[in-house]
This record gives sequence, C-alpha cells and structure tokens, in this order.
Amino acid sequence: MDTCDLTQEAALLALRSLSRFVPEHDGSMRGYVQRIAVNRLRDEIRKVRRRPRRVSLADEVPSRTAGPLDQAVRNEEQRQCRLALTRLRTKDRLLLHARFVEEATLADIARQFGLPSTAAAGMAVSRAERRLKHELTSHAPSHRVVKAP
Repeated sequence: MDTCDLTQEAALLALRSLSRFVPEHDGSMRGYVQRIAVNRLRDEIRKVRRRPRRVSLADEVPSRTAGPLDQAVRNEEQRQCRLALTRLRTKDRLLLHARFVEEATLADIARQFGLPSTAAAGMAVSRAERRLKHELTSHAPSHRVVKAP
C-alpha cells in the first residue's frame, strides 16, 4: 500500500464516521484524520508481520527424502547384498559383521577370532570383503533389453 492509497482510505474512513465526530477545537478534524491514518498504517504493518514473506521457488525443488525410484533401487541393492552375504562362509559373514556393524577394531577382531595379530585380522577382513564383492558382481542381475515381438 502506498501513501496515496493510505491517505485516501483514511479520508474515506473519516467521512464514514463523521456523524460520530465531535470537534473540540480548530485542529480536531485534522487530528482525527491523522489518528485514523496512523491506526490504518499500524493495521497494515500488523498484517504484513502476520503474513509470511513470499519467496519465489524454483521449478524443481530437490526433495530431502528419497523418491520412489531411489527407494526401489536402494531396496534392490540391499536385497542383493543380503543374498550375497548368505552365500559367504560363516566366518566371512562374522568378520564383516564385527568390522562394519559392530565397528570393532582390528585388535578386537584378532582377539575374537583367535588371529595372531591385527595385521592378520585386517587381512581376514579384507579377504572377506573381496569375497563379498565377488558374490555381488558374479550374481548381479543382468539388465538386458528385451525386444517386443
């Protein structure tokens, strides 16, 4: 709202309530209209403060949550990983679980699995990882394009 609009609105409000206006001195009418204008200005300020600021949004706002396609891909990857883990030896599964789920140190893994050193534990975990990667790649589903007849 600009100042001209505010002034006109204050004048109209003063005219509408003119029947209730009782002048007390020469400047009463001017003071009355000024008071209406100030009150109208305060109302406008309150209205703007109550309303959230408008912001323009880009056409494509990235979501913080995974979309259906991302979720489906993640679910399939987890399923493939679980299947690959079931094809590993029990010791390899236990080594990977200790290292990556329990976040055990190599020293803890060496003690838990009766290995002679932390280097031996690191090598055992590394070999288990390699076997898991092999299982994931050798049994990965093929993405062949099937042509319609």
